[in-house]
Amino acid sequence: MPIFSVQHTTVYRYSRPVRFGEHRLMFR
Repeated sequence: MPIFSVQHTTVYRYSRPVRFGEHRLMFR
């Protein structure tokens, strides 16, 4: 599960609520 690991790292790096919402929308 490398993809999951990468996603988890990104979320941790962007430890922000606003940024997380935007990133999630873009990921979709």
